[in-house]
Amino acid sequence: MCGEIEVGRCECCGKDNIPLERTYFRYPFECECHSPEHFILVRHCEDCEPTEPRETKVVLKTDDLKNPFAFAFKIMQKEMMKTRNIKGEIYDVWESNLAMMIYDSVPNMTADRANEIASKWLDRLFKIGEQP
Repeated sequence: MCGEIEVGRCECCGKDNIPLERTYFRYPFECECHSPEHFILVRHCEDCEPTEPRETKVVLKTDDLKNPFAFAFKIMQKEMMKTRNIKGEIYDVWESNLAMMIYDSVPNMTADRANEIASKWLDRLFKIGEQP
């Protein structure tokens, strides 16, 4: 149904029976209500600038709640894969800090070798290249 305009009530100002725009607020984890990323949809008029809701309801598998570490780890793995080759992002920062720790604590360690070890360790830890 291309070209159709959604008409309804603005969730920001309350005006009714007007054309609506959609703004999505996305969150970096998989849920049962939206896949592959959780999001909040705000329908609003052209005059309103929607703000991110203070709260959101999320549907998760019970098994994910039983092991919150594994659930959080999936989120970290996804973020690490997205930032693998971006300077200054989370993967790069972790790799740099880990390499510095190795370099400082291992006698006769070179900076290049410490960086290589740190990169391989993070890739194994977060299984970079595999789907979470």
